[in-house]
Amino acid sequence: MFDPDILGYNATVHRQEILWMTKVAGSGHPGGSMSAIDALEVMYNHKLAHRPQEPTWNGRDYLIYSKGHCSPALDAELAHQGYIPYGSLPTFRTLGGLPGHADTTTPGVEFPSGSLGKGLSFANGIEHTLRDEIKNPMKRPHVIAIVGDGEMNEGQVWEAVATAAHYKLETILWVDKNGAQNDDFTRRTKDMEPLDMKLDSFGWRTMQINGHNYGEIKHALDWAWVREKGPKAIVANTIKGSGVRFMQKGGAKYHGRCLDDREMEEAMIETNIGKEKFRRRLVNKGIL
Repeated sequence: MFDPDILGYNATVHRQEILWMTKVAGSGHPGGSMSAIDALEVMYNHKLAHRPQEPTWNGRDYLIYSKGHCSPALDAELAHQGYIPYGSLPTFRTLGGLPGHADTTTPGVEFPSGSLGKGLSFANGIEHTLRDEIKNPMKRPHVIAIVGDGEMNEGQVWEAVATAAHYKLETILWVDKNGAQNDDFTRRTKDMEPLDMKLDSFGWRTMQINGHNYGEIKHALDWAWVREKGPKAIVANTIKGSGVRFMQKGGAKYHGRCLDDREMEEAMIETNIGKEKFRRRLVNKGIL
């Protein structure tokens, strides 16, 4: 059942987990994790074919999490799905615990993401191999790469964009366009706009959406999942630190640092209010 209130409740819990993971570790990337969590929630619950108890199942769809520094979002979702125990979340960025960048040592993670800019190339490679091995496209798993908008500065990304178009691969690109990267707003660091038109010019079909609207996320994924020769891109307009107002106004400030004690207290109050809002809606619907 696709219910935005259930998704919103879960995503709010995940935002709290992201903040606590980075707070306990004393480092990490909460802002970009919070901008991506809504998309991950819809992908794992309503689109990706996957089996938490069998992470390497041959029939699975492939999610390539290229913006791997935002691994707290992926870890929180993987714990929710049952790939990893919830008790492992506080081990984030500790020796022997969950890695600071998404890595294949974590069940359910397909791609080691230490360096940015490589995930779309990796996704193309998987898509190319699947196309050679599985001739019936209706039986072929889907491949989607999640890339940050700051990551779109990387030259290798555009080589991969050209490659997918040239070979008419059915690779799906999801751009988490939150407008800020490590040092500043993306438009000041290297302005890539109009991003959708640039992708169009390379031969991609593109769609722009609100990356925090569950209906738009589902519609975009449904569109991308239809089998058609050639690549598709979804440019998801998001907000860095989404769900906590002072983080949303901070731009790059909360890209790569955890909250201090005062900020954490304020963020927990705000997310608890959000969680209660969704809970009341679920109660009114008879779900809770």
